[in-house]
Amino acid sequence: MSGAYVPLDEVQKDVLREIANIGAGHSMRALSEMTNETFILSVPEISFRFLSDYPLGFGDFESLSTAIYMPVLGGAPGHTAYIFPYASSCKLAALLLGRDAKDVQTLEEMEFSALCEVGNIVISSFLNAISELTGISFHATPPAIAVDMTGAIISSILSITSQEDTHVLSVMTRLEDANNPLDGYFLYVPEPSALPVLFKSLGMEF
Repeated sequence: MSGAYVPLDEVQKDVLREIANIGAGHSMRALSEMTNETFILSVPEISFRFLSDYPLGFGDFESLSTAIYMPVLGGAPGHTAYIFPYASSCKLAALLLGRDAKDVQTLEEMEFSALCEVGNIVISSFLNAISELTGISFHATPPAIAVDMTGAIISSILSITSQEDTHVLSVMTRLEDANNPLDGYFLYVPEPSALPVLFKSLGMEF
């Protein structure tokens, strides 16, 4: 494979869209139960792409982002993350904590805890969606959170995978309540040994 995106036929695109729809549905229900608020979680984009090309979705490598990271074990081990622009993560934390957005301009322990909970929900929801459609079992580990430049976050994930670059399942999410559309990205980076398993289960050539 080469290029920023993995070319997909219509059947493969349908499978990825179904993963996105199932994952979004699971996430919406869990977030609503957690907050007693009504959310809409849509998926404007889902693709396979090179991890190093990911920051183009938010502008550049030097933009500040918040990332919730969870290693994944099981039938297709790898690494997952849910990443927001920093300003969006502040707005989301305010929403989760029932505070006015203007009152949350920086993230502290309470905000980090709330964001980790959301990251756990969204990551688990999309992993469950992949599992439902592929039969692959996943076991997520406890989440960690970091604030850094987007490029530094991506470099950290690449260093963990010990690869110069790798393809990643990238799902753009848009979380909305009545007033706040907040964009983020769910990323699943399979280990090299897991890529053939994942691609075969999705009906894709590796």
